Amino acid sequence: MIAGITGYVREIEENNIILEAAAFRFSLSCPQPVIDTATVGKEISLFTHLNVREDDLSLFGFLSKRQLILFQHLISVSGIGPKIALEILSVGEDSVQHAIANEDVSFLCNIKGIGKKTAERAILELREKMNVLTPLDSSQSSPPKGKIATEEAISALEGLGWKTSEIRKGLQDAPKNLSEAEEIIKWFLTNR
Repeated sequence: MIAGITGYVREIEENNIILEAAAFRFSLSCPQPVIDTATVGKEISLFTHLNVREDDLSLFGFLSKRQLILFQHLISVSGIGPKIALEILSVGEDSVQHAIANEDVSFLCNIKGIGKKTAERAILELREKMNVLTPLDSSQSSPPKGKIATEEAISALEGLGWKTSEIRKGLQDAPKNLSEAEEIIKWFLTNR
């Protein structure tokens, strides 16, 4: 119904962007990489998914067609709703695709809202569907080490009471050579 929207960002909330297009303002739930890219007053183009439930219409926005397709695959898995799918996408499409392709249950279990059974079900149901997405570089058999360490650090900091959006925003300036979760946590706590 609504395949995409191009408009100006009017507000950025924790998990939403308010986008003004023509005479309308749309509230779009988005994964963290989209939130991080958006700037109030700047134009942005998003691919969209309209989620229809008996008592709710929700619009979701994505930076790429690949991100949208992965979201749609994820919500097709029993036990993964739109909010959990956004959490999964916040670790990055490549990391998720690698985890599913390599049957990395523990990586998926580190994502907020995903238990072992749901991770196993997602791998089982989505392994074949991953072929629809852009193929990964075959030289990489697992997600980049720095990406895994960052997600472990984020989980630990969430356990200390920090909000995910605050953590991700704070880590944007972190040196790229930090490859261990402990180093990332220490840097974050020192620089906040």
